[in-house]
Amino acid sequence: MPESSEGSDRLPVLASILREFIVEFLSSMIPGFLFTMLAAPLCIGTGVVLYPEGFAWKDIEIVIQAHNSGIICLVLVFSYVVGCIFSRRDPKIPDQKSAARILLKDWDDRERSVIQNCKGVQSKSECLLFRVAARISKRFARRLEARQLASGQGGQFPYSHLFEYLTARRLSHLAEHVPWHGSDGNIDARSKMFINILKIRLQFHYHKRCGEIVRNEAHVRMMSSMWFATKQLEWVLGVLLVLLVAVSRLRGESVLLPQFPANAALLCCLLLLLFIAAQWLCGSILKFLHYQRVREIVYVLETAHTAWKSGQQDIFEGLERKKFLP
Repeated sequence: MPESSEGSDRLPVLASILREFIVEFLSSMIPGFLFTMLAAPLCIGTGVVLYPEGFAWKDIEIVIQAHNSGIICLVLVFSYVVGCIFSRRDPKIPDQKSAARILLKDWDDRERSVIQNCKGVQSKSECLLFRVAARISKRFARRLEARQLASGQGGQFPYSHLFEYLTARRLSHLAEHVPWHGSDGNIDARSKMFINILKIRLQFHYHKRCGEIVRNEAHVRMMSSMWFATKQLEWVLGVLLVLLVAVSRLRGESVLLPQFPANAALLCCLLLLLFIAAQWLCGSILKFLHYQRVREIVYVLETAHTAWKSGQQDIFEGLERKKFLP
């Protein structure tokens, strides 16, 4: 039944504000601040190393001391804006890369995966490519096929074989609410709006039980934003490293020679270490991001099913399987 209590009209509004704050703060501010506080000092440091005569440090110090609070506010605003750009990007890209990695790791058990080969999605050229790759290396062929499965129609959130995934884990009470089968011809009924509509209805009718859904969404958004921020930081680090070595070389200062400036050498080492750390962070995120997205789907479905069993009979209205059958 719908929840009711004194002041209940305010609860959905407060819950919505809290949800927006959590999701926006985690997915925007943290990755944006991390990117800004690493990229900006490194860009300035590279400029100082390459052209030390172009920086009037006394004047810069006076400006910083005079506008200390303003600079802090500017950094925070800039970090938030940059973070919003990262958080608004489609998490599909890191999710599919994560799914490909997980498929490759669990290759022998891929028939129980939420992503499998859809009916008739492979073209003749793809089949030929896989046969050629199989002759070169079995591992290479598996990697190609995992990427094709994850980036194809089956890898679109909330995934082609969600029904089969839930059924294989004896979660039939959730599988019966999924309006498409990966093995049938109604795969076109798959849409992320199915999950988004359930989230909206749960926030409206069952908002007190949506805390875990909000946290899952915030974690997915933050991790995907962190991945985009880290990938962008990789580009910045790579460009700075190439620029530092190239300009020094034009001056006749090779990294391999003793006369290479000590500050430039230290900065090269720092850029290289940060680049390796960024690579490690991106790889670490891809190890679990896909699991988090699947976990988000399961939590939404289980919460909606609980609301449905508790008397909220219209929670799945218009989303029944029969509506999508050809």
